[in-house]
Amino acid sequence: MKLRHISLLLILALAFASCEKDEEDTTPETPPTPVEPRSTVMIHPHHMWGDDMFQLNTTYNVNGVEVQFTEIRYYLSNFSIEGMDGTQEALDGVVLMDASNTDMQAIGGTDATHLHGLNCLFGLDYDTNHADPTLAEAPLNDPGMHWGWNPDAGYKFLKVEGLQDADMDGNFEAFSIHAATDNLARDLEFMVMQDLAEGSNMFHFETNYEAFFSNVDFANLSGTHGASDLTNGIADQIQQNALSIE
Repeated sequence: MKLRHISLLLILALAFASCEKDEEDTTPETPPTPVEPRSTVMIHPHHMWGDDMFQLNTTYNVNGVEVQFTEIRYYLSNFSIEGMDGTQEALDGVVLMDASNTDMQAIGGTDATHLHGLNCLFGLDYDTNHADPTLAEAPLNDPGMHWGWNPDAGYKFLKVEGLQDADMDGNFEAFSIHAATDNLARDLEFMVMQDLAEGSNMFHFETNYEAFFSNVDFANLSGTHGASDLTNGIADQIQQNALSIE
């Protein structure tokens, strides 16, 4: 009888220990506290026409044609910072530059203390360009910046709307430039030698629209959508001399 009591106690003890272990196993683990990066990189957009501030709905002379721009927006993505040794550290920002907006934009965090260059992509990389825009977060969820009727084309890397007086009769006619497709993406590299402080670090990002449209023949333009000699020429200007960072 005594042996039976001992056996029963052992069975109960094992069962209790098993239940206790199961309870411990099902307790959710506390997620680790995310580590904030040392520095945040911000860009402050500046919109210029030559040495002057650019304004939408203002008349500019482009290659002899009076032009009024009512909307200019374009994507920048795949930001990275470059160290003194040439190594690249990717940041996570995607920015929809808007000629009507000068708000600062965060493009990512880093633990680096110095940068030798700040690089990015005009447009979007292939995977981002062909992802579902209805599942995207801002600024990639903007329906006005996507070829909804042609999802294979992806996003509009650049969207320009405006009016022009090509025949110089004082009456302005509408035009539009929608640049899209993967081959219009351009790598942009900016030499920026600067120490990074803890917290926010702001860089002035200037778009010079006079250089942006310097090769556009508005006298023979009503509209171009997708990829063309014109949109490739604008993308080349963007890569060569239309953008700068300080």
